Amino acid sequence: HEPRHSERSTGKTSAADRCGGAPAWRVSLAFLEGVELSRAHPTTRMFNSSINDCEKGQQWQHAFILFSRMLEASRTPDVVTYSSLIGACEAGRKWQHVVYLFSDMLRSSLAPDAIVCNFAMNTLTKSSQWHLTLDIFGRMPSMMTEPNVHTFGAVAGACSRSQQWELALDLLSGVHAHITLDRTVVDSIVVYNSVISTCVRAGRWQEAIAVLPLLLRRDLRPTLVTSSAIINACAIGYAWEGALQVFADMRVQSWQPNTIAYSAALSACGRGRQWERTLCLLSEMKKNAQLPNAITFGSAMRACASAKELAVVRTLLADMLDSVVHPDVRIYTDVATAHTREQHWAHALDVASQLRASGLAL
Repeated sequence: HEPRHSERSTGKTSAADRCGGAPAWRVSLAFLEGVELSRAHPTTRMFNSSINDCEKGQQWQHAFILFSRMLEASRTPDVVTYSSLIGACEAGRKWQHVVYLFSDMLRSSLAPDAIVCNFAMNTLTKSSQWHLTLDIFGRMPSMMTEPNVHTFGAVAGACSRSQQWELALDLLSGVHAHITLDRTVVDSIVVYNSVISTCVRAGRWQEAIAVLPLLLRRDLRPTLVTSSAIINACAIGYAWEGALQVFADMRVQSWQPNTIAYSAALSACGRGRQWERTLCLLSEMKKNAQLPNAITFGSAMRACASAKELAVVRTLLADMLDSVVHPDVRIYTDVATAHTREQHWAHALDVASQLRASGLAL
């Protein structure tokens, strides 16, 4: 999380910070109420401090009540005020409030900085209003607002949720071209990972894989998230050799593949009808204390079924029934269909009986 304005603008602590026990936002509200009862006039900084405490305490309703009282007291909101209010909206996902506040800032001739824009874009993205996130990002140059690493992360997140892979790739090009940004922003691995994931979600596996060389050329080291996303891309493109190569690279980096990485590699081999390799991965997964899930079992079963290794399929189904992961309707159906296709009627009927006994609905 990036620093808030209140944390950067002053070295002073609020009344809430100096009191223990009660939640900071309650202490802060009580302090402000005491100031008002004494017939003193709370300053803009006092209101900002209390609104900020409400934001930290995820009390967006109280933050807006304070905002109303601030306006009634003829105190002029500043960038810190709006930053805390928009930040408070993030916890409650009140994207309509964010749109109002952001517009109100512009009407008041206040220039939103990167922190305000990032708070707003995060809330909008989480609320599936990705087009508004991209609208704010598009306005930043005209507002003379310099983006930072959190800005690009927020926009990449919007692209990922909306599967806007072309926009994500354009964003990456924009990051490279933005030579005024410092290196930590340009080389943020988080942005690259988001772009890869966006392409994967949109089924654009070749574009996802093409991001990896760009990352390496900038002397960045792929993370476990990066590698898992690339393996997923290979699975979508039936490129099982590429998936296994990335998997091998993970071992060279001394990374322990997690369930997600194993599932992706198994899926890639399964789609490539490499049933023996899926079994090897499944065995390795168990040895490394990684719990197989329905995806890993299903990928292995489908690979074996495509190779007509039905005895192995039945063994995997039995292993699954003995584990904590239980087959779903799709797995039962796939296994029964595989046996029916090869006219193994008795086994197909047995699987159908197991499905009925499981209580799962077709």
